[in-house]
Amino acid sequence: MAKPWATYGVDLHLERSGPGLRRGLTDALRDAIRTGRLAPGTRLPSSRALAA
Repeated sequence: MAKPWATYGVDLHLERSGPGLRRGLTDALRDAIRTGRLAPGTRLPSSRALAA
């Protein structure tokens, strides 16, 4: 069973009905960095964990 993203200290909000999953992930990461929800040094989940 995959770990939830919150386990990694990442709180991302993705819109699956948007312009595409890759673009949504990019936008969510940029937003998290800009708003301070993604602190410097935070480890991101692996691509396998993101796909789960």
